[in-house]
Amino acid sequence: MRTVNLIAAALVASTVSLATGAAQQPMQQGAPAARLEPRTSSEQAKALFRDALFEAQNIGGATRIRRAIDSAVKIDPQFALARVYQAFAGPGTGDVRAQSISDLLSGMGSAPVPEILLAIYWRESAAGRASAAVPVLKALTDLLPGDADIAWQYTNTQVTGKPVAEQISIRREFMRRFPTFAVAHNTVAYQLAPTDPDGALAEIREYVRLAPSHPKSHD
Repeated sequence: MRTVNLIAAALVASTVSLATGAAQQPMQQGAPAARLEPRTSSEQAKALFRDALFEAQNIGGATRIRRAIDSAVKIDPQFALARVYQAFAGPGTGDVRAQSISDLLSGMGSAPVPEILLAIYWRESAAGRASAAVPVLKALTDLLPGDADIAWQYTNTQVTGKPVAEQISIRREFMRRFPTFAVAHNTVAYQLAPTDPDGALAEIREYVRLAPSHPKSHD
């Protein structure tokens, strides 16, 4: 565990340096911002991996989350990051899930830095070590500024303990960057409902437009 933690610290430091350097470079006009590209030979498995993240962020329930990620692993058993998320979303105590992720990390030495960072974030989160997890996630968002799934996870760490109005403001800033990320509209709708029903309804309508087939659109 100590070796893995030392590797994690080095990765975060090097990633922050890389991200800072990238931020100082002018972005080419029209160049897409970097997103996570998980290593798998199957586009279907990759789509199911993203589906699992969507369900988790959309409070879709453990059954839908596990169905999606279990299917991704079944299609490609060598999909390392999907196996890590399967352990993170699986049953068991936080310590048990964190240990399962550590075991998987030991075999990910050749994985790209973003995959290792995300695996470390999930391990630290499962173990309840938010003070260690959040800096890892921040480094990852800096490295992959175009990935809405990762940015949303980081946004959720930034609203904890803040007044609802401030939470909504933080989430609206996210929505300006990622206007088609359906989960954000759903979350803000719930937060607006007690004080701004018209605003909540507008967000719900946008959510239904973006995710028309999801069960929450019929809720």
